Parts: sequence; structure tokens; C-alpha cells
Amino acid sequence: MTKFLSSQTALTAKYPFAAIPNPDGDGWEIVFPDIAGIVGFAETWDEIGNEAQTILALWITTSAEDNHPIPAPSPEWDPIEIEPGAFKLPELYSSEQVAGQLGLSGGRVAALAKSRNLGQLVGNSLVFMPEEVDAMRDRRPGRPKKQPVTA
Repeated sequence: MTKFLSSQTALTAKYPFAAIPNPDGDGWEIVFPDIAGIVGFAETWDEIGNEAQTILALWITTSAEDNHPIPAPSPEWDPIEIEPGAFKLPELYSSEQVAGQLGLSGGRVAALAKSRNLGQLVGNSLVFMPEEVDAMRDRRPGRPKKQPVTA
């Protein structure tokens, strides 16, 4: 089960991140394994740490303002034990993919996401992690049938 933090605690927590060199050699992509959808960029090796802190602080602040849960960092993630190239980005699904998987309309996916506080806004797109898709699946769509009133 994922543990969530307050924004104040999250701002002081140490989140692991990976800096992946761009294939064309023009900088580094910064990703956080605990937080799907955060991606940053640094032009030089020396900028990576500052850029990672800036990106993370902005994401935490924005998430807190939008009342989104902030996951705690993974205590067991050790980048030294990971082979080069073995870092795997989290699997993300677009609203359209979720709608297709669950047999729902895009509007219904957006409504479920809002009512259950699921998904993350990345640019103009709402994206979901696999466990968030499952959280939308656990209930039947629509309103429950009215139960007869007994006197």
C-alpha cells in the first residue's frame, strides 16, 4: 500500500531520481521512479541536482494546491544496485486508453478521476498508473438502483 505525505514533509523528504543521458548527447532527462509523469531536463551534468530539486518542489506544491495525494519516497530504491539501462519508467495510461480498457467514455473517465482523486495532469493530458485504472474498475458505472422503501 502506498504511503502518502503532507506537502511540508514531502518537501524535506529525499526522493530518488534518475538522470538518463539523451541519445543525441544534448543533455539529461530527469525522472522520479516514485512519481509518475514528472520529467525534467538538464543541459549539463552540473545542473542535474538543482533541476531535480526544482522540478520536485514545483510538483509537490502544485499537487498540494490541487489536493492530490503525494506519495512517500521508496526507501528500498538503491540506484547503485541498478544496472545501467535497467531503470524502467513507470507504466502510464492516457484517458483514451483507460476508456478503451474499461469500456467507458472519455467524459466518464474524467469524472471518475476527479471524484476519486486519481490520475495526474501531464501537460494537457490526464495520465493514470495501473493501480489507478484498477481503482476505477472496482465499482459499477452509473447510479445505483433505487431500493424500495418499506414502512
